[in-house]
Amino acid sequence: MKSTTRDGVGSLLASAAVVAVAVVAALAMRAVRGSFAGQAEPFVLVTLVAFVALLALVLPLAAWRGSKTGAAGTAPLTAATVVVVALLAVYFFEATYFILFPADILIWSESDFVNDILKLQIGYPLYSAEANNESFFYTPGSQLLTFALASVAGLGRSIPAFRVIQVGFTIGAAIMAVQSWRILVRHAGGAERYGARPWVWLVTGFLLLCATNQVTNSFNQFIHNDALAQLVSVVAFWLLLRYALDGWRGALWLMGLVPALGFFVKQSLGIWAPLYIGYLLVFERPRSWTRLGVFTVAAFGLIGVVVAAGTAVWGPHFRYWILDAMANHPVNPLRSVQHLLDAWAYFAIGLAGGWFVIRGERQLQLLGTWLVGMGLFAIETYTSGVAWMLNHLGPGSLIASIWFAAALPRIGEAIDSAAAGWIARYLRPALATGVFVLLLQGLGMIRIPLPPLSPDADRYVRDIEAEFAGADARRVLLDVGTWPYFERRILMRDRAPAIGERGYSQTGDFTGFLGRLSRQEYDKILVRNYHSGDFWYDHEIWSVPSGIRAALETWYTEDHVIPRVQPDRPQSYNTYSFSDISVLVPRDLK
Repeated sequence: MKSTTRDGVGSLLASAAVVAVAVVAALAMRAVRGSFAGQAEPFVLVTLVAFVALLALVLPLAAWRGSKTGAAGTAPLTAATVVVVALLAVYFFEATYFILFPADILIWSESDFVNDILKLQIGYPLYSAEANNESFFYTPGSQLLTFALASVAGLGRSIPAFRVIQVGFTIGAAIMAVQSWRILVRHAGGAERYGARPWVWLVTGFLLLCATNQVTNSFNQFIHNDALAQLVSVVAFWLLLRYALDGWRGALWLMGLVPALGFFVKQSLGIWAPLYIGYLLVFERPRSWTRLGVFTVAAFGLIGVVVAAGTAVWGPHFRYWILDAMANHPVNPLRSVQHLLDAWAYFAIGLAGGWFVIRGERQLQLLGTWLVGMGLFAIETYTSGVAWMLNHLGPGSLIASIWFAAALPRIGEAIDSAAAGWIARYLRPALATGVFVLLLQGLGMIRIPLPPLSPDADRYVRDIEAEFAGADARRVLLDVGTWPYFERRILMRDRAPAIGERGYSQTGDFTGFLGRLSRQEYDKILVRNYHSGDFWYDHEIWSVPSGIRAALETWYTEDHVIPRVQPDRPQSYNTYSFSDISVLVPRDLK
């Protein structure tokens, strides 16, 4: 037991070391980038040459050391570790630009998330009447925890700090994924043959790249519930492994809490209740019907307690925003299939991991836990058909990656056998490194080391802020973005995300907003895509128009336009919130 605990602490320290090295390298890249102002290609070339030189130096030394010690897999392990840590450095380099951006408009959720934190600061209910159009569709766990952590750090009014916290949740998810990996290899055989620390370095880097990949986890450096939802899901999977494989009975009590805690972070995480129940029903030996019944009542009952508590605090508005409004989003099966095709690489590595790992005395339990992880991934893929993004697949893709990571020791042993000749001993690791890099690209982990935001984004923010200068902010409506109100501690109604979601699902009553428009209660209204079908207040795909566009045309007129963010290269980050902004003022009807 002491040895296991010591190994666990050692793996945590090794994981922290990998993150620290990657962050330091990212900060060094930012410092060097300052010497290449306006010269993107030379900076990328210098970065690439530095990484290749490091790999060229390390790989022969690792192969030589492996031949001396007789440790199979040393060369490919070392090469792969250098690659993933370098790619992590590039991720953190890119993330710093997002983190430090002063406005909460990088994705649609940032505005509502920051609005919830503002509500917590001023003591306003998180969920209010739908006519106000200023409530968030997600349960408040992530907002509450982000607010608490930022406040403890003295940064409760810092939008960049909120993003740092989301990155922290993501790092935590990767570290817990490493702990899950340790359980799998302990029962399936593998990493302990080579020494834990070198493998922890590689696996930490690989799983953190999975937790931040551009296919299914592209939102985790933004202000969104996804980062904490991923952390909760990986902890849920770790508890299942501790119960099913390690035999820790105390884990079952914590597993009973997971669905309710997950639901409090993001409603979809309530799925852990049927997933756990399915495992206990099919794979637990000996099966206890009493235990299964008690667990079922507890898991679903505690979700009911969360709903009842939220209703008691916020009234029927809580149920409307987090249940009624969200329940009317139909799943588009064709879109789900498209998402399956987009995320195919993660299904492939999850299947490959199961092929290599499910064996030995605990293969029944290994099969059960594998089916739970891949089942979660499949359910996420189907339900992601309610929207166009793939961020719903994030937790499942990371769990699938844990299984592939558990197979890596066996794959490494096959690549770098000690019995191979000297040519193969050097050539095969080099070829394997090339295959590994191509796999990482297919998994969405390779980024070009360039600032993702166009410098024009700063101009865009200043132009928006100028519309508030000298004006009563309560009478200036900005469709997306809370930071101008956040600084003034003003809660604003009639936000585009709150209206757009309900217009899409046909569950909203917008008569309150239409009345405010007819009374011209706003001196200025800033809206994006006013002349486009992609207008969040009245989208072209809605079966029944909201009537907001017609009301704006009747009661307001376009005074001028704030130009969209102009990209400085094709790869520059773009989003709806960087579009042209029409500045509307009341129409003179006299």
